[in-house]
Amino acid sequence: MDYYTGTVFETMLIGNESYGSICSGGRYDNLAEKYTTNVLPGVGISIGITRLFFVLKEIGFIDNYKVKSNLDYLIIPIGDNMEYCGKVMKYLEEKNYAVTVYFDEDSLKKKMNYANKLGAKNVILIGEEEVLENKVKVKNMISGSNMSLDYKQL
Repeated sequence: MDYYTGTVFETMLIGNESYGSICSGGRYDNLAEKYTTNVLPGVGISIGITRLFFVLKEIGFIDNYKVKSNLDYLIIPIGDNMEYCGKVMKYLEEKNYAVTVYFDEDSLKKKMNYANKLGAKNVILIGEEEVLENKVKVKNMISGSNMSLDYKQL
């Protein structure tokens, strides 16, 4: 705080003061002199994203917040088949579908939970069998129905 030369501000969330300052800043005209011979005026602000996140989680905003997604398809590779996943993704994008691929090597359960949180309308599961047969397994996340078909039938 010694580097401030003018107005200084700190904000706290009413009722959540124990988290400390959520946003602070001020004027610090002499700070640049520590790094250069130029005299430069300075003002700045910082937002405590981590603190803010914990407050929002504590009050239930984050857990209760439902992301509205326009994602038509989330492609979930099962095994080493990224080339085929890319082919399916490209096809769907050319048909103007919103599509993305889940790249991390997590459990299928975690991947499906992610699809739910994301609000994906459909999940495409691609394993070795699908690659060999030039097909995809599609799970409709709204109805829960499953089907296996040639990806060009999507």
